[in-house]
Formats: sequence, C-alpha cells, structure tokens
Amino acid sequence: MDWSKVAMDWSKVATDWSKVAIDWLKMIPVEGASCCLVSAIFCAEVVFLEGHAKDLESATRVSKLKDLAQLCSAASAVVPLVVAVSGLVSSDTPIKCEYSGLKGVIVENKEETHILRRNFRGEWKKESILPSSVWNEVPWYLDDGTSRVRVAEARSVEDFTFTCLPMACGGEVFEKSIQTPIQEKIQLDTGAKTLGVHKIERVLPIGTCLTVVGEVIKDEAGNFVIQKPYGGHPFYVSYRSVSEIIENFRETSRFCMYASAAFGLIGVVLIAKHAFQYMEFKKMQKREAEYKRRLLDAAAAKQASRRRNVA
Repeated sequence: MDWSKVAMDWSKVATDWSKVAIDWLKMIPVEGASCCLVSAIFCAEVVFLEGHAKDLESATRVSKLKDLAQLCSAASAVVPLVVAVSGLVSSDTPIKCEYSGLKGVIVENKEETHILRRNFRGEWKKESILPSSVWNEVPWYLDDGTSRVRVAEARSVEDFTFTCLPMACGGEVFEKSIQTPIQEKIQLDTGAKTLGVHKIERVLPIGTCLTVVGEVIKDEAGNFVIQKPYGGHPFYVSYRSVSEIIENFRETSRFCMYASAAFGLIGVVLIAKHAFQYMEFKKMQKREAEYKRRLLDAAAAKQASRRRNVA
C-alpha cells in the first residue's frame, strides 16, 4: 500500500511538471521564437563563411606557375598542398560550340521543351518541361606564360555565387515543333500542344583569365595537376582574385552577422514583451479568482448568518 501511494505521488509530480511546461510554452510567442531561429541560422552562416575565408587565407599563393616545382619539392611533407594560381584557360583539344562558334574547354548544352497546356478553365498556359543538361569537358590547363598546370574535376568546385564556374552564354536557338494536322488535332484534344525545344549553350571559353584554388599533385607523366583537395579544404575556380573572393566572403559574413543581431534583438524583444503581457494576464486572473473567492466566502457567511437567525 505504501509503495502504491508513493507511485501515485510521483504521478502527481509529473502532472505538475507538465502544467509548468505548458505555461512556459504559452510565454514564448511564435514570432519571437521564429526570429531567434532565423538569428541562429544567420549565426551559423557567419561561422561557415568565416571558415571558408580562413581556408582561403591559408592557401599558398603562387605568383608564377614555374615556381610550382620548387614549392612542391620544398613542401613535400605537407599533405595536401593547397595553392592559389592564376592564368589563361588553354587546351590542346578545345570544343567548338555548335551555335556560337566559340572554342571552350567545358560546354553545357541545356534543352527545355516548351508546351501549351489547357487548364480547367479552358485557358492555354505556356510551360517548360523535361529540362535536360549535358556537359562536355576536355583536358585543359592554366597558362601564365612561364608554365602551365592542368585543372581536374572542375565541375566539383564550391558552388558559391562568386566562386562557381564562370560559364558564358555561347548561344541559344529555338527549334519549332513540326507536326502534321492530325498530330496537332490529337494534341489539342488532349490539352497539351508542343511548341518546340529551346536549346542553350554555356561555355568556358579559351583565353579566360581564372584563379584556381586547390590541391596540387603530380600525375603519372610528372605534370602538375590541381584537383579538389581531400579533408574539407577549399576548391574554387573563379575569374576573381583570391583577395576579392576573401573580401566577398567577409562582406557576406558581415551582412549575416548584422542580420543575426537584428533578428535576435527583435526575437528577444518580442519574447520579453509577450512574457510581460502573459505575467500581467496571470496576475489579473489571480486577482479575479481572489475577488470571486472573497465574494463566495462573503455570500456563504451571509447565508450561514441567515440560517442562524432563522434557527
């Protein structure tokens, strides 16, 4: 019997804690909690961007590609050796673009099928479906006049706005769909008519000045190759210099820091305001309950007095 009473007492304590939790949840507004969550996200972005900026600062900057041989021999114990080099895009077997005639080392062919679709109101709306993308890449390298270094796995670069592959629009063409009257009639009856295919070429042209940050190794032939580093080190291909990329990271980091502080302040103010209003509401409820209790006590005392007088 005693143990059962103890168990019942513990259940009551658990019930009391649940009530306290519900009260605390009522004290925190959704708007304030949302602002604090956004502030935390911006704060995490600051840490992320600052980490990338520090990784870039730790990369060894090479002014001339001919110095790579001496640098690699002097730092043979460093694994991986992350460097930042600059030069002009070159290739022995460039790709010639079909629509623009440009020569490049990486060509992306995108295709979008445009159709007219009839909605439930009978109106025809233009849509794009079945987007596809095909990449073609040939062995290419950077050349600064003193030497050259091959760049591998360029498509695996960090996908930031200012560090993604600087692809240029080579050309585009729209090929209309040629159909027989019977095919057009069938499509109109089904509510979907094919207009044609929009083809777009994006190319990394020969002669583009690029900065590449990555791990330098030697291939089987003894030539230098820059590839994606292992162990979380940065890999960037950009038309900006390393200093410009670092400054872009810093500027974005500062913006995120200010945004984090602003959202955090707004969230704290909203939570404090709501908590104050909630506490005032609870005090008012307590006063009303006390006032009602006094009225009931007074009524009960008056009723008891009347009964004694009647008796």
